[in-house]
Parts: sequence; C-alpha cells; structure tokens
Amino acid sequence: MMKFLIIGIGNVGLRHIQGLTNLSEKNLEFYLLDKNDFYKTRFDQEIKELKKYHILNQINKIDEIKNIEFELTIISTTATNRTELLSTVIKEIKTKFILIEKPICQSESELENLKKITTNNVFVNFPRRYCEWHKKIRKKLLSGKFNRFVKVEISGGLIGLACNACHFIDLLNSWTNKYPIKINTEGLADWYASKRDGFYEIDGNMKIYFDSDLFLELNSYNYKKNIEVNVYDNENKIILSINYDKGSAKFLDGEIINGKLKYQSENTHNLLKLIQGNNNEICSLNSAINSYDILIKELISNWNNKFKTNEKKIMIT
Repeated sequence: MMKFLIIGIGNVGLRHIQGLTNLSEKNLEFYLLDKNDFYKTRFDQEIKELKKYHILNQINKIDEIKNIEFELTIISTTATNRTELLSTVIKEIKTKFILIEKPICQSESELENLKKITTNNVFVNFPRRYCEWHKKIRKKLLSGKFNRFVKVEISGGLIGLACNACHFIDLLNSWTNKYPIKINTEGLADWYASKRDGFYEIDGNMKIYFDSDLFLELNSYNYKKNIEVNVYDNENKIILSINYDKGSAKFLDGEIINGKLKYQSENTHNLLKLIQGNNNEICSLNSAINSYDILIKELISNWNNKFKTNEKKIMIT
C-alpha cells in the first residue's frame, strides 16, 4: 500500500490529496498532520468523500509516524517555519520524496539554512514546469524557429508578487536554465494585508534581470483580471503570447497551442510519477534556492525602505 504524509491541511494540502487519488494504484493511505483541527470542519464533506475509497489517518505529531515509510511527504503549510519543518522531516521521517510549496522561506537566514541541505530528494511545486500544455509551449518556443527572446512580460490582476513572483522566475529558468542576477523593485506599490491573517502581499511592477540581454517584467494591477504572457525577441517582436483565460498560446508563425493550467487536484499524481522517474521537469530544491536568493533579499529591502524598519524576516506566504 502506497503511503503519503501531508503536513498542512489547508486548501492546497487537500487539493494535493485529491490529486494523488488519481493514481492508478487504488490502495492509498494518507496521514494528515496539522497544528489545528480547523480543516476537519472546513473540509468535512471532502474528507468524508475521500474516506469512502482511501484510508485517512489524522495524527497530532511526527513521533506517531517515525516507523512508517512514505512514498511522498508534502509540506503545504504556510511559509512560516517551513525551513525548520523541512529539516525535521528530513531527519525524522522515512520518506522517498519530499515536496514543498512556495515561497520556500521568509528570510535570508532561512535561505542559508536551506542551502545546507544536501539530500537530493526535495522538490518545490511549480506547476507550469510539468503542465502538459506548458511543456508543448516550451518545446515550440525553443525549437529554433524564432529569434532569441530577450524579454518576457507577464501582466495580470493582483497577482501577488511577494508570493507568486517565484512562479514566473521559475518559468524562465525552465526555459533558459538561467537565474536572476538583479531585481528592480522601484515600481512596486504599497504592502497590504493578504487574505491569510498575519501575512502581507504587494503588487505593482517588478523587473527581474537574468543577464545583460534577458529580463522578466511583472505587472500586477487591480484593473487587469486575466494573466497574459508576452515573449519578445531581439527585434521587439512578440514571438509568443499566452492567454490563460482563453487557454491559448499564439506564436509569431500563426500556430496556436490550446490547453489549460490544470488544478492541483487534477495534477499531483502526474507530479509524483515525474518525481519517481527522476525527471528534471520538476524543480529541485537547489534550483528553487538559486531562483529565490535575490528575490527574498529585495523583498525584505523593499519592506524596510517602505516602513523605515530593519526587519530580517517578512511575513509572506
């Protein structure tokens, strides 16, 4: 029987469980660990439905499961103390693979602790990497049919850049194998309280440079709704335009690739299969660290400049 440990049973954790139930293996056992019981009432109907077909064990502490061997452990808590939790799982849990959600941490010191992790079985969940639609887009974009692209512009309505900029940084990394070297946050707006109590978010404009002739521009404003991606070549021509609302990716040569970015509840089983197959389409912890290094520093700097403080950690998730 395949066993899974899910730490953090909020909306994301539940969707991962639902996604794993799409596996062809039907004898699945889940262990659910959360610091509070809120999910038991919030997701009561979903949990009851899952229990009809699978075994769900609700546990209170890691000591209860130290002798159980898990195929996959998913850390889907908030970003607070995620680094410490990951270290505990690595040391105390028998698990083949570990998947963590983003953002991977909230401070530079936490990032430095992540850099000390040497195990190679930890991955970070960036769905565009393994989305079948995006894989087709990437293949076409990198086919050699177009000029070299130098700018990627992503615009949308209140994307939430503190939380989600890392998604688009990873998207470019998956296309180019390059990492950010400089970030300009002068165009960011004011920080505001996010939907999650105790956490903060920011929108506006952010420019992320990968080298002297490749940069990513993120535009997050409340007057826009749909997220759109435009990729420009070195002659300032749009060689690719992605419209997530329409589910279309239109190339300069006229070809349109239709598809969708699947919900997590439709896709975690595919994610697991790729991890089991040692597939490099899944973001490794090391790659996520390299992508996040400058971003977390610039976000903290922006916070301190805005509030005239000297914080070492910012509450983002």
